[in-house]
Amino acid sequence: MREMGDEALARAAAPVPAHSQSISPQQYANAQRAIRGQELTGGFMKASAGDDRTLVVISLGHGVEKQARGEDGQKHTVIDRGAVSAGGITESELADRVGRKLFEYLENDDRYHVAFFRMPGEIVDQKELAMSHLEARAHFMEAMKRQLGASRGVLLDLQANSSASPRDHGMEVVVDQIGRGRDGTATNPNSTALAQHLLAEIEGYQGLRNRGVKTYNARTLDAAEKAAPGNDDVAVVIESLFLSNPGDEKVADYTVRRPQELAERIARGVLSYELAREEAEKTLIAQGPDDQAKPSQGTLVADISASGVSSVGPKGG
Repeated sequence: MREMGDEALARAAAPVPAHSQSISPQQYANAQRAIRGQELTGGFMKASAGDDRTLVVISLGHGVEKQARGEDGQKHTVIDRGAVSAGGITESELADRVGRKLFEYLENDDRYHVAFFRMPGEIVDQKELAMSHLEARAHFMEAMKRQLGASRGVLLDLQANSSASPRDHGMEVVVDQIGRGRDGTATNPNSTALAQHLLAEIEGYQGLRNRGVKTYNARTLDAAEKAAPGNDDVAVVIESLFLSNPGDEKVADYTVRRPQELAERIARGVLSYELAREEAEKTLIAQGPDDQAKPSQGTLVADISASGVSSVGPKGG
């Protein structure tokens, strides 16, 4: 059994806000009501004039209470904590620890509104949702955007991998694809660009192998593309490591104890992508109205090198 010191336990148990201060409690509550099929209170509240912040939704993997069929053939209520390492590290625990620190880094940058789909340590009851919890993550982002009047959303789904083969190891970032199967054409080039920027920043973390950008039909990503097709929303699943691999499990243990390093790298990847997006918008404006029907913004963002950034923090600071 892994043990943590008193200070580490206290930090892990400390309360964390559900959203950044730029989001009102009513706006957050209405987005949560929307995915539960409940009536909203106070209608849709718009963000203040001139507020062009990107909404970032931190989606912590698993942590869901649901019905599952047991070995006896009967359905039982279980808590889905995702993959579990040989030493007992769960996927939801890893996501919760990294997500807490990621929120702190992103909250300090006034480029973003930031919200959790579920809070660290929280268990979401599938029976309360009006849809699958996987689809609800994407629909929560859309509901939150409507509450804020935001035009752009970034969905970061924090996960960990597992495999029947203990030899599989490393990190990868997954984007949605057109059609079925795996390794197809990405649905949204902007999401691919975000994945590239994230990997450029995460690469080298504790010696993890970079497995690159992967494409397949993850239900969360598929729902995100269907909920808001053809706009500036991006969605990725960050599979940080393989809990089934002994070497990666050591990295997972390190990360659970010291999540700030991986969280900061993810935050830098988001910032790197946002800077590239802003540069692409300037390019379109500079081209003038006659040229703006040329390459899509997504293509421009994808073409900008993910050169990385040195730090994360307040915009302009």
